[in-house]
Amino acid sequence: MDRSSSSRRSLSRFDTLQQWLHWQQSLHPDAIDLGLERVRSVSERLLSGSKPSFPVIIIAGTNGKGSTLSMMARIYRHQGYRTGSFTSPHLFRYNERICFNGKAVNDDQLCLAFEAVEQAREGVSLTYFEFSMLAALWLFGKNDVDIGLFEVGLGGRLDAVNILDADLAVVTTVDLDHQDWLGQDRERIGTEKAGIFRPSQRAVCGDPFPPESVVEAARSMGVRLYTQDQDFALAPRPDGGWEWRCSNPDYRFGLALPEQFPRHQRQNLSTALMSVVLMNQVLPLSMPAEVWSLQDIDQALPAGRFERTAHSPEVILDVAHNVQAVASLLEKIKKLEERRTLAVFSVLSDKDYRAMIALMAEVVDKWFISTVRSDRATSCEDICEALEAQHCHWQCFGSIFEAYQSAVSEAAPCDRVVVFGSFYTVAEVKYGPSLHRLY
Repeated sequence: MDRSSSSRRSLSRFDTLQQWLHWQQSLHPDAIDLGLERVRSVSERLLSGSKPSFPVIIIAGTNGKGSTLSMMARIYRHQGYRTGSFTSPHLFRYNERICFNGKAVNDDQLCLAFEAVEQAREGVSLTYFEFSMLAALWLFGKNDVDIGLFEVGLGGRLDAVNILDADLAVVTTVDLDHQDWLGQDRERIGTEKAGIFRPSQRAVCGDPFPPESVVEAARSMGVRLYTQDQDFALAPRPDGGWEWRCSNPDYRFGLALPEQFPRHQRQNLSTALMSVVLMNQVLPLSMPAEVWSLQDIDQALPAGRFERTAHSPEVILDVAHNVQAVASLLEKIKKLEERRTLAVFSVLSDKDYRAMIALMAEVVDKWFISTVRSDRATSCEDICEALEAQHCHWQCFGSIFEAYQSAVSEAAPCDRVVVFGSFYTVAEVKYGPSLHRLY
Protein backbone atom coordinates (compact mmCIF):
# COMPACT_ATOMS: atom_id res chain seq x y z
CA MET A 1 0.00 0.00 0.00
CA ASP A 2 1.35 3.47 -0.83
CA ARG A 3 1.88 6.31 1.68
CA SER A 4 -1.36 8.09 0.75
CA SER A 5 -3.31 4.87 1.35
CA SER A 6 -1.64 4.48 4.75
CA SER A 7 -2.54 8.06 5.60
CA ARG A 8 -6.19 7.51 4.68
CA ARG A 9 -6.24 4.35 6.79
CA SER A 10 -4.90 6.27 9.78
CA LEU A 11 -7.90 8.62 9.56
CA SER A 12 -10.37 5.77 9.15
CA ARG A 13 -13.19 5.15 11.59
CA PHE A 14 -11.82 1.63 12.21
CA ASP A 15 -8.47 -0.09 11.77
CA THR A 16 -9.53 -3.62 10.82
CA LEU A 17 -12.08 -5.27 8.58
CA GLN A 18 -13.53 -7.16 11.56
CA GLN A 19 -14.22 -3.87 13.37
CA TRP A 20 -15.93 -2.44 10.31
CA LEU A 21 -18.16 -5.51 9.93
CA HIS A 22 -19.18 -5.64 13.59
CA TRP A 23 -20.12 -1.96 13.42
CA GLN A 24 -22.09 -2.39 10.18
CA GLN A 25 -24.18 -5.13 11.76
CA SER A 26 -25.46 -2.65 14.35
CA LEU A 27 -25.70 0.38 12.07
CA HIS A 28 -29.24 -0.32 10.83
CA PRO A 29 -32.05 -1.65 13.06
CA ASP A 30 -33.15 -4.18 10.44
CA ALA A 31 -31.08 -6.79 8.59
CA ILE A 32 -33.33 -6.28 5.56
CA ASP A 33 -34.84 -2.93 4.62
CA LEU A 34 -35.95 -2.99 1.00
CA GLY A 35 -35.99 0.37 -0.74
CA LEU A 36 -33.80 2.47 -3.00
CA GLU A 37 -33.91 6.06 -1.80
CA ARG A 38 -31.40 5.76 1.05
CA VAL A 39 -28.90 3.78 -1.02
CA ARG A 40 -29.35 6.00 -4.07
CA SER A 41 -28.66 9.16 -2.07
CA VAL A 42 -25.41 7.73 -0.71
CA SER A 43 -24.43 6.41 -4.14
CA GLU A 44 -24.82 9.84 -5.72
CA ARG A 45 -22.41 11.34 -3.21
CA LEU A 46 -20.06 8.36 -3.44
CA LEU A 47 -19.77 8.69 -7.23
CA SER A 48 -20.03 12.51 -7.21
CA GLY A 49 -23.31 12.34 -9.10
CA SER A 50 -21.91 10.37 -12.02
CA LYS A 51 -22.88 6.94 -13.30
CA PRO A 52 -20.52 3.95 -13.14
CA SER A 53 -17.64 4.25 -15.61
CA PHE A 54 -18.05 0.61 -16.67
CA PRO A 55 -20.88 -1.45 -18.21
CA VAL A 56 -23.10 -3.29 -15.72
CA ILE A 57 -24.93 -6.62 -15.77
CA ILE A 58 -27.41 -7.29 -12.96
CA ILE A 59 -28.38 -10.89 -12.18
CA ALA A 60 -31.57 -11.65 -10.24
CA GLY A 61 -33.34 -14.97 -9.67
CA THR A 62 -34.40 -17.50 -7.07
CA ASN A 63 -31.55 -19.90 -7.78
CA GLY A 64 -28.53 -19.96 -10.06
CA LYS A 65 -27.50 -16.32 -9.67
CA GLY A 66 -24.07 -17.02 -8.25
CA SER A 67 -23.24 -19.81 -10.70
CA THR A 68 -24.44 -17.81 -13.72
CA LEU A 69 -22.48 -14.75 -12.63
CA SER A 70 -19.34 -16.83 -12.04
CA MET A 71 -19.63 -18.37 -15.50
CA MET A 72 -19.99 -14.93 -17.11
CA ALA A 73 -16.96 -13.68 -15.22
CA ARG A 74 -14.96 -16.71 -16.31
CA ILE A 75 -15.90 -16.17 -19.96
CA TYR A 76 -14.90 -12.51 -19.81
CA ARG A 77 -11.59 -13.35 -18.15
CA HIS A 78 -10.93 -15.87 -20.94
CA GLN A 79 -11.41 -12.96 -23.31
CA GLY A 80 -8.90 -10.79 -21.46
CA TYR A 81 -11.39 -8.43 -19.81
CA ARG A 82 -11.02 -7.13 -16.25
CA THR A 83 -14.03 -8.26 -14.25
CA GLY A 84 -15.58 -7.01 -11.05
CA SER A 85 -18.03 -9.39 -9.34
CA PHE A 86 -20.35 -8.68 -6.44
CA THR A 87 -22.14 -11.65 -4.86
CA SER A 88 -23.72 -12.62 -1.56
CA PRO A 89 -23.73 -14.26 0.85
CA HIS A 90 -20.15 -15.34 1.35
CA LEU A 91 -19.32 -18.89 2.31
CA PHE A 92 -16.16 -18.41 4.37
CA ARG A 93 -14.74 -14.87 4.29
CA TYR A 94 -16.56 -11.61 3.70
CA ASN A 95 -13.94 -10.70 1.07
CA GLU A 96 -15.48 -13.32 -1.27
CA ARG A 97 -18.36 -10.94 -1.95
CA ILE A 98 -16.21 -8.57 -4.01
CA CYS A 99 -13.78 -10.02 -6.56
CA PHE A 100 -11.47 -8.64 -9.22
CA ASN A 101 -10.60 -11.08 -11.99
CA GLY A 102 -11.87 -13.96 -9.87
CA LYS A 103 -9.82 -13.08 -6.79
CA ALA A 104 -11.32 -11.72 -3.57
CA VAL A 105 -10.33 -8.21 -2.53
CA ASN A 106 -8.02 -7.90 0.47
CA ASP A 107 -8.84 -6.37 3.85
CA ASP A 108 -7.07 -3.08 3.09
CA GLN A 109 -9.11 -2.54 -0.07
CA LEU A 110 -12.33 -3.21 1.80
CA CYS A 111 -11.42 -0.84 4.63
CA LEU A 112 -10.68 1.95 2.16
CA ALA A 113 -13.99 1.31 0.40
CA PHE A 114 -15.91 1.29 3.68
CA GLU A 115 -14.35 4.60 4.66
CA ALA A 116 -15.40 6.08 1.31
CA VAL A 117 -18.97 4.85 1.86
CA GLU A 118 -18.98 6.16 5.41
CA GLN A 119 -17.90 9.62 4.25
CA ALA A 120 -20.65 9.62 1.60
CA ARG A 121 -23.26 8.28 4.02
CA GLU A 122 -23.71 11.56 5.93
CA GLY A 123 -25.82 9.92 8.60
CA VAL A 124 -28.02 7.83 6.29
CA SER A 125 -28.71 4.43 7.83
CA LEU A 126 -27.51 1.51 5.68
CA THR A 127 -27.98 -2.22 6.09
CA TYR A 128 -25.05 -4.64 6.07
CA PHE A 129 -25.85 -5.66 2.48
CA GLU A 130 -26.27 -2.07 1.27
CA PHE A 131 -22.88 -1.13 2.71
CA SER A 132 -21.23 -4.03 0.85
CA MET A 133 -22.92 -3.22 -2.44
CA LEU A 134 -21.81 0.41 -2.32
CA ALA A 135 -18.28 -0.67 -1.40
CA ALA A 136 -18.22 -2.91 -4.47
CA LEU A 137 -19.46 -0.09 -6.68
CA TRP A 138 -16.70 2.22 -5.42
CA LEU A 139 -13.97 -0.42 -5.74
CA PHE A 140 -14.96 -1.36 -9.28
CA GLY A 141 -14.56 2.24 -10.37
CA LYS A 142 -11.21 2.63 -8.61
CA ASN A 143 -9.88 -0.55 -10.23
CA ASP A 144 -11.00 0.32 -13.78
CA VAL A 145 -12.91 -2.90 -14.42
CA ASP A 146 -14.16 -3.56 -17.95
CA ILE A 147 -17.43 -5.06 -16.67
CA GLY A 148 -19.27 -5.00 -13.35
CA LEU A 149 -21.37 -8.06 -12.51
CA PHE A 150 -23.84 -7.54 -9.66
CA GLU A 151 -25.89 -10.27 -8.01
CA VAL A 152 -29.19 -9.12 -6.51
CA GLY A 153 -29.48 -9.87 -2.81
CA LEU A 154 -33.25 -10.23 -2.45
CA GLY A 155 -35.95 -9.87 -5.09
CA GLY A 156 -34.89 -7.14 -7.48
CA ARG A 157 -37.27 -4.20 -7.61
CA LEU A 158 -36.33 -2.81 -4.20
CA ASP A 159 -32.89 -4.39 -3.83
CA ALA A 160 -29.91 -2.04 -3.38
CA VAL A 161 -28.33 -3.31 -6.61
CA ASN A 162 -31.29 -1.88 -8.51
CA ILE A 163 -30.07 1.69 -8.07
CA LEU A 164 -27.97 0.82 -11.13
CA ASP A 165 -29.39 1.06 -14.63
CA ALA A 166 -27.89 -2.10 -16.04
CA ASP A 167 -26.74 -2.51 -19.62
CA LEU A 168 -28.23 -6.00 -19.39
CA ALA A 169 -30.67 -7.50 -16.89
CA VAL A 170 -30.71 -11.25 -16.19
CA VAL A 171 -33.32 -13.31 -14.34
CA THR A 172 -32.08 -16.87 -13.82
CA THR A 173 -35.09 -18.69 -12.33
CA VAL A 174 -38.31 -17.76 -10.56
CA ASP A 175 -39.63 -19.94 -7.76
CA LEU A 176 -40.89 -19.77 -4.18
CA ASP A 177 -38.46 -18.30 -1.64
CA HIS A 178 -38.56 -15.32 0.73
CA GLN A 179 -42.34 -15.22 0.34
CA ASP A 180 -42.74 -12.90 3.34
CA TRP A 181 -40.85 -10.27 1.36
CA LEU A 182 -41.59 -11.08 -2.27
CA GLY A 183 -45.08 -12.60 -2.41
CA GLN A 184 -46.74 -15.96 -2.07
CA ASP A 185 -46.66 -17.19 -5.69
CA ARG A 186 -44.42 -17.19 -8.76
CA GLU A 187 -46.33 -14.38 -10.45
CA ARG A 188 -45.80 -11.94 -7.59
CA ILE A 189 -42.19 -13.02 -7.14
CA GLY A 190 -41.68 -12.63 -10.89
CA THR A 191 -42.89 -9.03 -10.66
CA GLU A 192 -40.20 -8.34 -8.05
CA LYS A 193 -37.47 -9.99 -10.13
CA ALA A 194 -38.51 -8.10 -13.26
CA GLY A 195 -38.12 -4.86 -11.33
CA ILE A 196 -34.50 -4.75 -12.57
CA PHE A 197 -35.71 -4.23 -16.17
CA ARG A 198 -35.42 -0.81 -17.78
CA PRO A 199 -37.36 0.63 -20.75
CA SER A 200 -36.03 -0.43 -24.18
CA GLN A 201 -33.39 -2.57 -22.53
CA ARG A 202 -32.43 -6.14 -23.43
CA ALA A 203 -32.89 -8.86 -20.83
CA VAL A 204 -32.27 -12.58 -20.46
CA CYS A 205 -34.49 -15.10 -18.67
CA GLY A 206 -32.87 -18.43 -17.83
CA ASP A 207 -36.17 -19.95 -16.73
CA PRO A 208 -37.68 -21.95 -19.61
CA PHE A 209 -41.14 -21.32 -18.17
CA PRO A 210 -41.10 -17.75 -16.87
CA PRO A 211 -44.17 -16.47 -15.03
CA GLU A 212 -46.41 -14.23 -17.12
CA SER A 213 -45.53 -11.35 -14.81
CA VAL A 214 -41.94 -11.38 -16.13
CA VAL A 215 -43.06 -11.55 -19.76
CA GLU A 216 -45.62 -8.78 -19.25
CA ALA A 217 -43.14 -6.54 -17.44
CA ALA A 218 -40.79 -6.83 -20.40
CA ARG A 219 -43.59 -6.19 -22.89
CA SER A 220 -44.89 -3.12 -21.06
CA MET A 221 -41.42 -1.50 -20.99
CA GLY A 222 -40.41 -2.38 -24.51
CA VAL A 223 -37.75 -4.77 -23.24
CA ARG A 224 -36.51 -7.41 -25.67
CA LEU A 225 -36.60 -10.53 -23.50
CA TYR A 226 -34.50 -13.55 -24.52
CA THR A 227 -35.88 -16.71 -22.93
CA GLN A 228 -34.25 -20.09 -22.41
CA ASP A 229 -35.38 -22.79 -24.88
CA GLN A 230 -37.19 -20.18 -26.95
CA ASP A 231 -34.48 -17.74 -28.02
CA PHE A 232 -31.43 -19.74 -26.98
CA ALA A 233 -30.68 -23.29 -25.90
CA LEU A 234 -27.98 -25.78 -25.01
CA ALA A 235 -28.60 -29.13 -26.65
CA PRO A 236 -26.72 -32.42 -27.13
CA ARG A 237 -25.08 -32.99 -30.51
CA PRO A 238 -25.73 -36.21 -32.44
CA ASP A 239 -22.00 -36.95 -32.52
CA GLY A 240 -21.53 -36.30 -28.80
CA GLY A 241 -20.89 -33.18 -26.76
CA TRP A 242 -23.12 -30.14 -26.56
CA GLU A 243 -23.90 -27.15 -28.72
CA TRP A 244 -25.16 -23.77 -27.61
CA ARG A 245 -27.16 -21.85 -30.16
CA CYS A 246 -29.31 -18.75 -30.37
CA SER A 247 -31.34 -16.93 -33.01
CA ASN A 248 -28.13 -15.37 -34.37
CA PRO A 249 -26.41 -18.04 -36.49
CA ASP A 250 -23.05 -16.32 -35.98
CA TYR A 251 -23.03 -17.56 -32.40
CA ARG A 252 -22.96 -21.32 -32.07
CA PHE A 253 -20.57 -22.74 -29.51
CA GLY A 254 -19.47 -26.31 -29.05
CA LEU A 255 -19.09 -27.27 -25.41
CA ALA A 256 -17.05 -30.17 -24.07
CA LEU A 257 -19.37 -30.97 -21.17
CA PRO A 258 -19.54 -34.30 -19.35
CA GLU A 259 -22.75 -36.31 -19.62
CA GLN A 260 -23.35 -36.00 -15.86
CA PHE A 261 -23.06 -32.20 -15.86
CA PRO A 262 -26.25 -31.18 -13.99
CA ARG A 263 -29.22 -29.94 -15.98
CA HIS A 264 -29.63 -26.78 -13.92
CA GLN A 265 -25.97 -25.88 -14.41
CA ARG A 266 -26.38 -26.41 -18.16
CA GLN A 267 -29.21 -23.89 -17.99
CA ASN A 268 -27.01 -21.49 -16.01
CA LEU A 269 -24.22 -21.84 -18.56
CA SER A 270 -26.66 -21.31 -21.41
CA THR A 271 -27.95 -18.16 -19.69
CA ALA A 272 -24.41 -16.87 -19.19
CA LEU A 273 -23.57 -17.40 -22.86
CA MET A 274 -26.71 -15.57 -24.04
CA SER A 275 -25.81 -12.68 -21.75
CA VAL A 276 -22.25 -12.23 -23.01
CA VAL A 277 -23.42 -12.56 -26.63
CA LEU A 278 -25.93 -9.74 -26.11
CA MET A 279 -23.14 -7.59 -24.67
CA ASN A 280 -20.93 -8.24 -27.70
CA GLN A 281 -21.17 -4.70 -29.03
CA VAL A 282 -19.87 -3.37 -25.73
CA LEU A 283 -17.38 -6.16 -24.97
CA PRO A 284 -16.58 -8.03 -28.21
CA LEU A 285 -16.09 -11.78 -28.03
CA SER A 286 -13.63 -13.94 -29.91
CA MET A 287 -14.44 -17.50 -28.94
CA PRO A 288 -13.11 -20.77 -30.40
CA ALA A 289 -15.48 -23.50 -31.54
CA GLU A 290 -14.90 -25.54 -28.37
CA VAL A 291 -15.25 -22.94 -25.66
CA TRP A 292 -15.16 -24.78 -22.37
CA SER A 293 -13.85 -28.00 -20.89
CA LEU A 294 -14.84 -29.80 -17.69
CA GLN A 295 -11.87 -28.21 -15.91
CA ASP A 296 -13.11 -24.77 -16.87
CA ILE A 297 -16.58 -25.53 -15.57
CA ASP A 298 -15.24 -26.74 -12.22
CA GLN A 299 -13.17 -23.57 -11.89
CA ALA A 300 -16.13 -21.36 -12.76
CA LEU A 301 -18.63 -22.71 -10.26
CA PRO A 302 -18.65 -21.20 -6.77
CA ALA A 303 -17.86 -23.45 -3.81
CA GLY A 304 -20.69 -25.47 -2.32
CA ARG A 305 -22.55 -26.15 -5.55
CA PHE A 306 -22.77 -29.96 -5.60
CA GLU A 307 -19.15 -29.95 -4.47
CA ARG A 308 -17.76 -33.45 -4.07
CA THR A 309 -14.98 -33.28 -1.47
CA ALA A 310 -14.28 -36.92 -0.52
CA HIS A 311 -14.75 -40.40 -1.93
CA SER A 312 -14.63 -42.89 0.96
CA PRO A 313 -17.30 -42.17 1.97
CA GLU A 314 -18.38 -39.85 -0.79
CA VAL A 315 -19.14 -36.35 0.60
CA ILE A 316 -21.27 -33.83 -1.30
CA LEU A 317 -21.66 -30.21 -0.18
CA ASP A 318 -24.55 -28.22 -1.60
CA VAL A 319 -25.90 -24.85 -0.44
CA ALA A 320 -29.43 -25.79 -1.63
CA HIS A 321 -31.63 -23.78 0.72
CA ASN A 322 -35.09 -23.65 -0.86
CA VAL A 323 -37.46 -26.13 -2.44
CA GLN A 324 -36.40 -25.52 -6.05
CA ALA A 325 -32.72 -25.93 -5.20
CA VAL A 326 -33.35 -29.07 -3.15
CA ALA A 327 -35.37 -30.54 -6.04
CA SER A 328 -32.31 -29.99 -8.27
CA LEU A 329 -30.09 -31.59 -5.65
CA LEU A 330 -32.40 -34.60 -5.50
CA GLU A 331 -32.34 -34.93 -9.28
CA LYS A 332 -28.53 -34.97 -9.29
CA ILE A 333 -28.27 -37.54 -6.50
CA LYS A 334 -30.74 -39.88 -8.21
CA LYS A 335 -28.51 -39.90 -11.29
CA LEU A 336 -25.54 -41.13 -9.25
CA GLU A 337 -24.78 -44.70 -8.33
CA GLU A 338 -27.28 -45.86 -5.70
CA ARG A 339 -25.74 -45.83 -2.24
CA ARG A 340 -26.78 -45.62 1.39
CA THR A 341 -27.14 -41.89 1.94
CA LEU A 342 -26.68 -39.93 5.15
CA ALA A 343 -27.78 -36.29 5.28
CA VAL A 344 -26.31 -33.49 7.40
CA PHE A 345 -29.06 -30.89 7.49
CA SER A 346 -29.78 -27.52 9.05
CA VAL A 347 -31.92 -24.70 7.75
CA LEU A 348 -33.13 -21.16 8.37
CA SER A 349 -36.62 -20.64 9.74
CA ASP A 350 -37.97 -18.69 6.76
CA LYS A 351 -37.53 -21.70 4.46
CA ASP A 352 -40.09 -24.39 3.66
CA TYR A 353 -38.02 -27.03 5.41
CA ARG A 354 -40.92 -29.48 5.57
CA ALA A 355 -41.11 -29.60 1.78
CA MET A 356 -37.31 -29.82 1.54
CA ILE A 357 -37.29 -32.80 3.90
CA ALA A 358 -40.19 -34.46 2.09
CA LEU A 359 -38.24 -34.30 -1.18
CA MET A 360 -34.95 -35.64 0.15
CA ALA A 361 -36.61 -38.34 2.26
CA GLU A 362 -36.82 -40.33 -0.97
CA VAL A 363 -33.05 -40.89 -1.01
CA VAL A 364 -31.84 -40.24 2.56
CA ASP A 365 -31.50 -43.23 4.89
CA LYS A 366 -30.56 -41.29 8.03
CA TRP A 367 -30.55 -37.60 9.00
CA PHE A 368 -27.92 -35.89 11.18
CA ILE A 369 -29.33 -32.54 12.23
CA SER A 370 -28.41 -29.44 14.21
CA THR A 371 -29.18 -25.73 14.26
CA VAL A 372 -27.22 -23.16 12.28
CA ARG A 373 -25.46 -20.37 14.17
CA SER A 374 -27.98 -17.70 13.27
CA ASP A 375 -30.83 -15.86 14.95
CA ARG A 376 -32.98 -17.14 12.07
CA ALA A 377 -32.18 -20.82 12.68
CA THR A 378 -34.90 -23.47 12.66
CA SER A 379 -34.83 -25.36 15.97
CA CYS A 380 -33.91 -29.03 16.14
CA GLU A 381 -37.35 -29.66 17.63
CA ASP A 382 -39.10 -28.26 14.55
CA ILE A 383 -36.83 -30.15 12.17
CA CYS A 384 -37.36 -33.37 14.13
CA GLU A 385 -41.13 -32.91 13.94
CA ALA A 386 -40.92 -32.62 10.15
CA LEU A 387 -38.68 -35.69 9.98
CA GLU A 388 -41.09 -37.70 12.14
CA ALA A 389 -43.93 -36.80 9.78
CA GLN A 390 -41.92 -38.41 6.96
CA HIS A 391 -41.06 -41.45 9.13
CA CYS A 392 -37.36 -40.64 8.86
CA HIS A 393 -34.52 -42.01 10.98
CA TRP A 394 -32.66 -39.09 12.58
CA GLN A 395 -30.25 -37.97 15.28
CA CYS A 396 -29.74 -34.47 16.71
CA PHE A 397 -26.38 -32.87 17.61
CA GLY A 398 -25.08 -29.80 19.39
CA SER A 399 -23.43 -28.40 16.28
CA ILE A 400 -23.38 -28.93 12.55
CA PHE A 401 -19.76 -30.04 12.65
CA GLU A 402 -20.57 -32.66 15.31
CA ALA A 403 -23.41 -33.90 13.11
CA TYR A 404 -21.04 -34.13 10.17
CA GLN A 405 -18.35 -35.96 12.15
CA SER A 406 -20.89 -38.47 13.37
CA ALA A 407 -22.26 -39.03 9.86
CA VAL A 408 -18.79 -39.64 8.41
CA SER A 409 -17.88 -41.92 11.32
CA GLU A 410 -21.03 -44.00 10.86
CA ALA A 411 -20.79 -44.15 7.07
CA ALA A 412 -19.22 -47.14 5.39
CA PRO A 413 -16.60 -46.44 2.70
CA CYS A 414 -19.22 -47.09 0.02
CA ASP A 415 -21.83 -44.77 1.56
CA ARG A 416 -22.63 -41.15 0.67
CA VAL A 417 -22.87 -38.10 2.98
CA VAL A 418 -24.82 -35.11 1.68
CA VAL A 419 -24.54 -31.76 3.47
CA PHE A 420 -27.24 -29.22 2.59
CA GLY A 421 -29.88 -26.78 3.81
CA SER A 422 -28.10 -23.42 4.00
CA PHE A 423 -24.86 -21.56 3.35
CA TYR A 424 -24.20 -21.75 7.10
CA THR A 425 -24.50 -25.55 7.08
CA VAL A 426 -22.03 -26.04 4.25
CA ALA A 427 -19.60 -23.43 5.58
CA GLU A 428 -19.27 -25.04 9.01
CA VAL A 429 -18.61 -28.45 7.48
CA LYS A 430 -16.22 -27.14 4.83
CA TYR A 431 -14.19 -24.84 7.06
CA GLY A 432 -14.54 -26.39 10.51
CA PRO A 433 -16.15 -25.69 13.91
CA SER A 434 -13.95 -22.65 14.67
CA LEU A 435 -15.41 -20.82 11.67
CA HIS A 436 -16.71 -17.36 12.60
CA ARG A 437 -18.75 -15.98 9.74
CA LEU A 438 -20.32 -12.54 9.56
CA TYR A 439 -23.43 -11.84 7.47
